[in-house]
Amino acid sequence: MAIDIAVTLSVRDHSTDNPASLVDIAGAAGQWAELEISPEELVHGGNWSEVGRKRAQIVAEKIDLGGDDAWAWRMQFAHADGKDPSVLWVVEIEALEDPNAADTAVSVTLGRERRDQRVRLFRTDTPMPPGVTRAIVEASGLECLDGETPLSGSPSTLARSGVDDFASQLLFARDRRLPVIGISHRPSGEPFLSAERLARALAGMAHVWLIPPETTWALSALLPERLGVYNGAVRIWWPGFRSGDTPRQHALLLPGSSERPVEEIVETVTAAARAGHRPLGGLDRLRIELRRRESDRVLAELGELRAKAAAGQMTESIVDASLIEDLERSLRAVTNDREAALVDLVELEAELSQRDAEVKRLEWDVLSLKERLRGAGLAEIDTEVGAEPAAAFLDEIRDVHAMWLVDDRTRFPLQPMRLHPEFLQALDRLEGIARPKVIEVCAQVASGRAKEIPGRDLHQLRVSRGAGAPQRVRSLDGAKAWRCALQRETPSARRLHWWVLADGTIEFAHVGVHDDERCPE
Repeated sequence: MAIDIAVTLSVRDHSTDNPASLVDIAGAAGQWAELEISPEELVHGGNWSEVGRKRAQIVAEKIDLGGDDAWAWRMQFAHADGKDPSVLWVVEIEALEDPNAADTAVSVTLGRERRDQRVRLFRTDTPMPPGVTRAIVEASGLECLDGETPLSGSPSTLARSGVDDFASQLLFARDRRLPVIGISHRPSGEPFLSAERLARALAGMAHVWLIPPETTWALSALLPERLGVYNGAVRIWWPGFRSGDTPRQHALLLPGSSERPVEEIVETVTAAARAGHRPLGGLDRLRIELRRRESDRVLAELGELRAKAAAGQMTESIVDASLIEDLERSLRAVTNDREAALVDLVELEAELSQRDAEVKRLEWDVLSLKERLRGAGLAEIDTEVGAEPAAAFLDEIRDVHAMWLVDDRTRFPLQPMRLHPEFLQALDRLEGIARPKVIEVCAQVASGRAKEIPGRDLHQLRVSRGAGAPQRVRSLDGAKAWRCALQRETPSARRLHWWVLADGTIEFAHVGVHDDERCPE
């Protein structure tokens, strides 16, 4: 199944500050799904057809993970697409309740799959996040947290008196894992997009803040140069924000740069969340348990067949008892080997996760030390992050390709890539589009997927604007110039230019606005 949206929540009981109960999580999910099923019954598990909103198929199950009253719960909500019945939309909610943990971990994913064997593309627009995430975030009695910062389905307004805390306790917080979106006011006094709609769409995935004019300069004074937000612009401050960051690392969207600003920001945030999403660690045990139960069911059915065959209740033309015994023996051997491998995998993933956390702590310690040295005048501005910017950018393209439509990677393999020496300079100068969006489109171009997406408007970059003008060809090596859309339906929509070399290598050369037709040789 192709996953479009992936969200992970940390949830507590608002009144006790203990991990939220599975019943409360199920209550919020059931209310969103419009089910006439009690939360207790939903947690207990079952299978319901043609129920609730969308007349969906609901499957729920509770699993005892063993030891210390740790439980996992899983609910799947599936319904056919309203316009294309061959497409099935699937929302999966997985929760892990562990009394020894600080929070209850909840994972929400939205994906789609085909119900037939026809080879066709899904519609290209990225869907909005499922409303069940917002239902959990806004449920009375529950509190969802990013570090120690509560999440909300509504925008917050930054007061002048709260600027210092906003910067130190949220923007620069080491434990922040979600982006902060700052929406400033235009000179006319109103933001150019709906902060309420954006906050509702990204509930549980981002912090949305309105930055009034009287606070913009006070905030900018606390941030690195050119990383504030004002005059109607929208800024996305990604997690890991620190004093040495540059404007290129944190996206800026300008008024008038997009006809679909809310959708574009949602696409940017959900693409980043999808790329970084990992299944809940404790739920690996749940999946092992589900596989074991399926094996037990098959073994039970084989046992019944063997008993009937031994009692002479089955004709010899169907099967005999010895054949069933061989099947049982083989299935048990395969099941034992698979479960042993899965247990080893869970232990390995836990060890890797622990090492990853240690590496992240060391990275923060190094960054903190460098900042203290710079503050004392003992070190120059950190250039390590940009030491190999071209290689880092190409690695980001490969990461997006690796996470993007896993089932289609073989059909759309990445071609060899490189960057023109002026490409990153152009990207640094270009505002009004998020860096992750540029990387996503570069991955589409380098894999050949862009030509199948109508909104990309992929075409030759010609020597002039005349309809019959020939394609631009580089004199040095005969490479041919191409162009596609990074944005749509706006006069200043951004465009991507690249060269295709004779051996198929893609050389990304320039990004600019619609009327900018430069493609440096």
